[in-house]
Amino acid sequence: MKLFVVLTLVFASSVFAQTPSPSAPASAKHPFTFEDMMRLTRLDEPVPSPDGKWVVFSATDVDLEADTKNSHLWIVPASGGESKRLKRRITKSSRAFRQTANG
Repeated sequence: MKLFVVLTLVFASSVFAQTPSPSAPASAKHPFTFEDMMRLTRLDEPVPSPDGKWVVFSATDVDLEADTKNSHLWIVPASGGESKRLKRRITKSSRAFRQTANG
């Protein structure tokens, strides 16, 4: 149950973190396009710490022009609060990130 609450907090925070572009007026509504979807940050692989106090997850941004994906590791308190970036970029070896009892 606690894991469900933690995962819900992490994914809900991503929804609220998506803010409209300051250059786009609030009244400029348009259909949701493929490009809009690609501008969304994807959250993946939430892993709670062994003590249940933290959740580490990856966030991926897509750059359509460069045809690249950039992933970053983030950590957030399980009780809620500000998330912090752990790594600038994730390599394939660090995508298999899992926490151990000693950190």
